[in-house]
Amino acid sequence: MIRPIAVNSDGSVVIVFDELGHTGTVTPASISFSVPDGTPDYRTLVLTCPDGCGSASYHPITGDGLCRALIQEAFVRQVRLKGCPCGVATIGRPFAVVIAHIRSHVQANRGNWEANQVIA
Repeated sequence: MIRPIAVNSDGSVVIVFDELGHTGTVTPASISFSVPDGTPDYRTLVLTCPDGCGSASYHPITGDGLCRALIQEAFVRQVRLKGCPCGVATIGRPFAVVIAHIRSHVQANRGNWEANQVIA
């Protein structure tokens, strides 16, 4: 799995790819919202390996395991930069508005919210 180990204030994500040992930073431009078939989906964030191996991991908005807060923070920062694919939260909204928006998606998908503890 390609998993985040840090989310930067510019929206980039520092990752580690466990299976191959790759590490690096994924730029905001290379992070997308979609499911494996490429269909846009506001509930799924795609992190690609910056090492060029072509691998990607799909992370649900509810987060997964130990990196839940980082995944949710990445969602918030991406929505602030790009707007939410659901069409409600637009580009550049204040963090408080984006956090509330993403929190509502997380709760609608029966997930626990953690990201508001780490976003400043």
